[in-house]
Amino acid sequence: MNTKTIYICENCGKQFDTEEDCSKHEDNCVDKIKLYSDRLSNVIEHIKSEYGTHLNDITFKVTNESFEADEHYYSNYRAEVNFILANGNTAVIQVNPYSSSASYQQIKTEINKRLPTKYEGILKIDVDMGIYDPYIDDIEFLDIAKLLQGRKVRLEVIE
Repeated sequence: MNTKTIYICENCGKQFDTEEDCSKHEDNCVDKIKLYSDRLSNVIEHIKSEYGTHLNDITFKVTNESFEADEHYYSNYRAEVNFILANGNTAVIQVNPYSSSASYQQIKTEINKRLPTKYEGILKIDVDMGIYDPYIDDIEFLDIAKLLQGRKVRLEVIE
Protein backbone atom coordinates (compact mmCIF):
# COMPACT_ATOMS: atom_id res chain seq x y z
CA MET A 1 0.00 0.00 0.00
CA ASN A 2 1.44 3.33 -1.07
CA THR A 3 0.82 6.39 1.06
CA LYS A 4 1.38 9.98 0.10
CA THR A 5 1.79 12.85 2.53
CA ILE A 6 -0.04 16.00 1.57
CA TYR A 7 0.79 19.36 3.17
CA ILE A 8 -2.03 21.87 3.54
CA CYS A 9 -1.75 25.66 3.97
CA GLU A 10 -3.11 26.72 7.39
CA ASN A 11 -4.72 29.79 5.83
CA CYS A 12 -6.22 28.92 2.45
CA GLY A 13 -6.28 25.11 2.45
CA LYS A 14 -4.20 24.75 -0.71
CA GLN A 15 -2.44 21.37 -0.92
CA PHE A 16 1.25 20.75 -1.60
CA ASP A 17 3.36 17.67 -2.22
CA THR A 18 6.31 18.87 -0.12
CA GLU A 19 6.61 20.58 3.24
CA GLU A 20 9.08 23.01 1.67
CA ASP A 21 6.58 24.16 -0.99
CA CYS A 22 3.87 24.53 1.63
CA SER A 23 6.13 26.54 3.96
CA LYS A 24 7.20 28.83 1.14
CA HIS A 25 3.56 29.40 0.17
CA GLU A 26 2.43 29.99 3.78
CA ASP A 27 5.07 32.66 4.31
CA ASN A 28 3.28 34.70 1.64
CA CYS A 29 -0.29 33.56 2.32
CA VAL A 30 -0.38 33.93 6.12
CA ASP A 31 0.97 36.81 8.18
CA LYS A 32 2.68 34.40 10.55
CA ILE A 33 4.45 37.14 12.47
CA LYS A 34 1.03 38.55 13.38
CA LEU A 35 -0.37 35.08 14.07
CA TYR A 36 2.51 34.11 16.39
CA SER A 37 2.58 37.59 17.96
CA ASP A 38 -1.13 37.34 18.81
CA ARG A 39 -0.60 33.91 20.37
CA LEU A 40 2.37 35.14 22.39
CA SER A 41 0.51 38.28 23.45
CA ASN A 42 -2.20 36.10 25.01
CA VAL A 43 0.46 34.05 26.81
CA ILE A 44 2.10 37.25 28.14
CA GLU A 45 -1.24 38.55 29.46
CA HIS A 46 -1.76 35.27 31.31
CA ILE A 47 1.77 35.44 32.77
CA LYS A 48 1.20 39.06 33.86
CA SER A 49 -2.01 38.15 35.68
CA GLU A 50 -0.38 35.13 37.32
CA TYR A 51 2.77 36.85 38.60
CA GLY A 52 1.31 40.30 39.31
CA THR A 53 3.78 42.57 41.07
CA HIS A 54 6.60 40.03 40.92
CA LEU A 55 6.91 41.01 37.26
CA ASN A 56 8.00 44.59 36.58
CA ASP A 57 8.04 44.37 32.79
CA ILE A 58 7.72 41.80 30.03
CA THR A 59 8.02 42.32 26.28
CA PHE A 60 8.40 40.09 23.25
CA LYS A 61 9.35 40.14 19.58
CA VAL A 62 8.60 37.60 16.83
CA THR A 63 10.87 37.50 13.79
CA ASN A 64 11.00 35.54 10.54
CA GLU A 65 14.40 34.05 9.83
CA SER A 66 13.36 31.96 6.83
CA PHE A 67 15.97 31.43 4.15
CA GLU A 68 16.84 29.47 1.04
CA ALA A 69 20.01 27.42 0.82
CA ASP A 70 21.11 24.58 -1.43
CA GLU A 71 17.84 24.85 -3.40
CA HIS A 72 15.82 24.27 -0.20
CA TYR A 73 13.55 26.68 1.65
CA TYR A 74 13.80 26.76 5.44
CA SER A 75 10.95 28.42 7.33
CA ASN A 76 12.06 29.53 10.78
CA TYR A 77 10.19 31.87 13.10
CA ARG A 78 11.73 32.94 16.39
CA ALA A 79 10.26 34.57 19.46
CA GLU A 80 12.28 36.42 22.06
CA VAL A 81 10.85 37.36 25.47
CA ASN A 82 12.47 39.92 27.79
CA PHE A 83 11.39 40.26 31.39
CA ILE A 84 12.38 42.15 34.51
CA LEU A 85 11.35 40.82 37.90
CA ALA A 86 10.65 42.88 40.98
CA ASN A 87 13.82 41.50 42.58
CA GLY A 88 15.89 42.99 39.75
CA ASN A 89 16.51 39.72 37.91
CA THR A 90 16.26 40.04 34.16
CA ALA A 91 16.28 37.57 31.31
CA VAL A 92 16.09 37.37 27.56
CA ILE A 93 14.86 33.97 26.46
CA GLN A 94 13.95 32.27 23.19
CA VAL A 95 10.51 30.65 23.25
CA ASN A 96 8.57 28.45 20.87
CA PRO A 97 6.34 30.74 18.76
CA TYR A 98 4.45 27.78 17.28
CA SER A 99 2.83 26.65 20.54
CA SER A 100 1.15 28.79 23.19
CA SER A 101 1.38 26.09 25.84
CA ALA A 102 5.09 25.48 25.19
CA SER A 103 5.79 29.24 25.30
CA TYR A 104 3.84 29.58 28.54
CA GLN A 105 5.78 26.75 30.18
CA GLN A 106 9.14 28.10 28.98
CA ILE A 107 8.44 31.61 30.32
CA LYS A 108 7.03 30.32 33.61
CA THR A 109 10.05 28.03 34.13
CA GLU A 110 12.49 30.89 33.52
CA ILE A 111 10.62 33.26 35.88
CA ASN A 112 10.38 30.63 38.63
CA LYS A 113 14.12 30.00 38.39
CA ARG A 114 14.71 33.64 39.23
CA LEU A 115 12.17 34.06 42.03
CA PRO A 116 13.62 33.20 45.43
CA THR A 117 11.04 31.76 47.79
CA LYS A 118 13.24 30.71 50.69
CA TYR A 119 15.56 32.96 52.66
CA GLU A 120 17.81 31.69 55.41
CA GLY A 121 20.41 33.69 57.27
CA ILE A 122 21.14 35.84 60.28
CA LEU A 123 18.52 38.49 61.05
CA LYS A 124 20.14 41.82 61.80
CA ILE A 125 18.94 45.39 62.07
CA ASP A 126 20.91 48.40 60.90
CA VAL A 127 19.93 51.70 62.44
CA ASP A 128 20.72 54.85 60.51
CA MET A 129 19.46 58.18 61.87
CA GLY A 130 16.70 56.47 63.84
CA ILE A 131 15.49 54.40 60.86
CA TYR A 132 15.51 50.64 61.36
CA ASP A 133 16.42 48.50 58.36
CA PRO A 134 16.07 44.76 58.99
CA TYR A 135 18.19 42.37 56.89
CA ILE A 136 18.53 38.64 56.44
CA ASP A 137 22.25 38.40 55.74
CA ASP A 138 22.72 41.04 53.02
CA ILE A 139 19.14 41.08 51.73
CA GLU A 140 16.90 43.87 52.98
CA PHE A 141 13.78 42.42 54.59
CA LEU A 142 11.56 44.96 52.84
CA ASP A 143 12.80 43.66 49.47
CA ILE A 144 11.84 40.13 50.51
CA ALA A 145 8.41 41.32 51.65
CA LYS A 146 7.85 43.14 48.34
CA LEU A 147 8.76 40.03 46.38
CA LEU A 148 6.53 37.71 48.41
CA GLN A 149 3.65 40.14 48.88
CA GLY A 150 0.29 38.42 48.65
CA ARG A 151 1.72 34.94 49.27
CA LYS A 152 1.33 32.85 52.39
CA VAL A 153 4.69 32.67 54.19
CA ARG A 154 6.15 31.14 57.34
CA LEU A 155 8.69 32.95 59.49
CA GLU A 156 10.42 30.70 62.01
CA VAL A 157 13.51 30.79 64.16
CA ILE A 158 15.95 27.99 63.24
CA GLU A 159 18.40 28.40 66.13
